[in-house]
Amino acid sequence: MTTYDGTGVDTGYTLVLSGSNRVASHSRALGDHVARQLEQAGERAVLVDLAEQRLPFHDPADHHALEQSPDARVRAFTRLAADAHALVWVTPIYHGTLSGVLKNALDNLSIKQLAGKPVLLMANGGGRFGGAVFDHMRTMAVNLHAVAVTCQVLALGEDFAPIPDGGYQPVDAQLLSRIERGTGELLSLTGALVRERVRV
Repeated sequence: MTTYDGTGVDTGYTLVLSGSNRVASHSRALGDHVARQLEQAGERAVLVDLAEQRLPFHDPADHHALEQSPDARVRAFTRLAADAHALVWVTPIYHGTLSGVLKNALDNLSIKQLAGKPVLLMANGGGRFGGAVFDHMRTMAVNLHAVAVTCQVLALGEDFAPIPDGGYQPVDAQLLSRIERGTGELLSLTGALVRERVRV
């Protein structure tokens, strides 16, 4: 797994966006875990922790030409998304929806970078009412012409155990099984779409 540090990355990978503003968050733990699963299956994963790689608030003046933004961070981020062939969006649930930091990251992207790309949706928190966040995320995927896979992954605080470095790791058996299923769906759809692009 490559943790993005703001520099260039070779093309052809799954881009994992950890959408918490907190360092060593549950979102980062989910992102790390799914990235490792992808790599074990032979898929390269690049993780962007949005708590570490801060993006500016989206500037509407850039909306139709994000790759030409005057902000180097936005230009680099749009290239990173454009060069990925699939994505994973991970968010904490705040007031029933995705985090502002993930929403802003997606606002700094467009159809040009995401059209036709599979996306796995993951969220943590929200208790039994947490599922509504996926409706919002699926709506965003549709508007960006991306393809959200059927499986979605919801985690709760008790699904994690602390680790010595101050972070967390997912430990709940049902959650781990759900992540495995979601990762499998993402890989399957990614493979099919990549093969179709090559055939065309």
